[in-house]
Amino acid sequence: SVGWMSQQTPLIGSEFNRANFRLNVQTNLTPWLALDNTISYSQSTADNSPSDIRDVQKYGLFEAALFSNPAEPIYKANGELNYTGAVVVTRPNIAFNPISLANDILNKNSVQTFLNNLSLKATVTKDISFEVRGSFFKNDVLRDIYYNSKTTFNGNQVGGLGGKNSNNSITSLVEAFANYNKSFSNNSINAVLGYSYQIIDTRFLSTGASNFPNDNLKNENLSSGTAYPINSGRFEDLLSSYFVRINNVYKDKYIATFTARYDGSSKFASGNQWSFFPSGALSWRLSEEDFIKDVKSISDLKLRVSYGLSGNQAISSLQTKSLLGFNQYPYGGVLQTGVFPAILGNEALKWETTRQLNLGLDFGLWNQRLSGSLNYYVKNTDDLLQLFPLPANSGYGGQLTNIGSISNKGFELELKGIVINSNKFRWDINGNFATNKQKLTDLGNGSQEQINVRFDVVGGSGAAIALIKDQPVGLFFGYVSDGIFRNEEELKKGPALAGSKVGTRRFKDLNGDKEINDKDRQVIGDPNPDFVFGITNNFSYGAFDLNFLVQGSVGGEMWNLGDYVQTRGGNRSKAALDYFTPTNVNAKYPAPGQLVGYDNHSDFTVEDASFVRLKSINLGYNLPTKTIKFIRSVRVFASATNLLTLTKYSGFDPEVNSFAQSNLFRNIDILTVPLYKTYTIGLNLGF
Repeated sequence: SVGWMSQQTPLIGSEFNRANFRLNVQTNLTPWLALDNTISYSQSTADNSPSDIRDVQKYGLFEAALFSNPAEPIYKANGELNYTGAVVVTRPNIAFNPISLANDILNKNSVQTFLNNLSLKATVTKDISFEVRGSFFKNDVLRDIYYNSKTTFNGNQVGGLGGKNSNNSITSLVEAFANYNKSFSNNSINAVLGYSYQIIDTRFLSTGASNFPNDNLKNENLSSGTAYPINSGRFEDLLSSYFVRINNVYKDKYIATFTARYDGSSKFASGNQWSFFPSGALSWRLSEEDFIKDVKSISDLKLRVSYGLSGNQAISSLQTKSLLGFNQYPYGGVLQTGVFPAILGNEALKWETTRQLNLGLDFGLWNQRLSGSLNYYVKNTDDLLQLFPLPANSGYGGQLTNIGSISNKGFELELKGIVINSNKFRWDINGNFATNKQKLTDLGNGSQEQINVRFDVVGGSGAAIALIKDQPVGLFFGYVSDGIFRNEEELKKGPALAGSKVGTRRFKDLNGDKEINDKDRQVIGDPNPDFVFGITNNFSYGAFDLNFLVQGSVGGEMWNLGDYVQTRGGNRSKAALDYFTPTNVNAKYPAPGQLVGYDNHSDFTVEDASFVRLKSINLGYNLPTKTIKFIRSVRVFASATNLLTLTKYSGFDPEVNSFAQSNLFRNIDILTVPLYKTYTIGLNLGF
């Protein structure tokens, strides 16, 4: 197969292009030896405009567009960009035009991948077979970076800033295992015994420069600027595993499975590299029992229980070793190369271990007209691999260590119903519902009950999340808003922050010391939802098919720090019109220019992030192909995503997170670019 895709985004200067090729060969070399070989190659480029407010330290394209004066034209009459009404940063004096941010920052990733999967399977007897699998994966990434010297914050500081970063990795994997299948005396046994060995060889190289004579060549002639030290390196990661699985089915009613892995990772020091992870599962198909078979409404019924251990070694390489870094510094008028401590190694690092219990019930009613499953799980993870912060005078930011434990308990329900099933028309509904209750059972730091973790918002302002024993991860931690000082009497009564006036923010004095300080902070929000759900409807009529997905989340909160940014300066959001005046003393926002307390992040910007979203809708038609011999199928389709969202959240999107997929910082919106509405039309051909 051959594929090509070109995808634009609403952000100028952002696009994604990819071309890919895939070839699969399956053949029997002999009556007892089969070969399967899959080869794939892809090449892609991603041009990324600075979308987030922290991408260029001051403003990204999205924020610059929001803050600029919408009444001003983008271009002057002579075709030059118009900076009148744009966001201005006085040090340096740069006007951030949204178009200049899109065009004058180069941030391009070029990726080439090659994958070859090869397997040989030998059938020794009707019960025994051997299989060897080999995999070779090559991944080459090049990132091009350039910040214009005149119109970007980073580039203006140093006369233009450019760089090239490459990362090249080769992953080689070999697996060998034996299969045994045997049926006898109402038993059906399947057993697998195997071994795998994986090597990941990674090389990286990065170089950069600044103080360019002009911006014409961007980063394509780094020697014309003042070069930065070249950073390069190479490391190997090894993962070796022995595994066994035994499965027995007795009378098609009782199923028992035992699985065990013995994994070794080079990311840990000697003595901690290997760990054993067993698991077991039992299930009972009640629908095969005589006392259930006579119940005509029950077509399937099975109970399940399983318990097992799994491991995690997903950390950076060489964390058990104390490493030195190199940098340059001026000495005696000459640039010298010096050595500094970069990583504080920890030879005590070991596998992070998760113990999980699952209880389940699968059912089918009325000849599978209604079917589904119920699941309850308890998941406890110990020896979490986390970066433990160290005092600044240690010279290190932190040390990776096994610290803390976390527990997750939840319930999941999946349902599938066939509403109508006739010769020409079919309608079925799939639904899911899930809850999860999380808590930190051990912070791993002696008797400490709480750790506050700060994160940057913008312009030096910082907020914090709290890690509290027996509470979920990522709780918002801050001040409690108490409105606005409406008159001099309230201001004198206080307590108030230094510089407060009538019309400035007011906060609650939680500890009663007549001051507003860090001791007046508490948990002000929880990003974890009470439950999430999804419902899919599938329709088919003749050659037409239609499906749509509705999904939602209920109970989680969002820290809308974009409101803090968007109402602080520049072109403001419409909500900021509700500001304090002597005739509007119950306003939501302080008086214009009253910034005291703005950086005291509070529950003022914490909102309910519950939502229901029409996530996707797809319509297709299968054309008749009987008269065309070389074409197997033809399908035309149209689809759309993110069409409609129902929510009380005042931001742009209740489903975003400025920290991507972080498990620590969740549901934090610092003017994150919302999910796009997309519309697609296409044609599928089968030969």
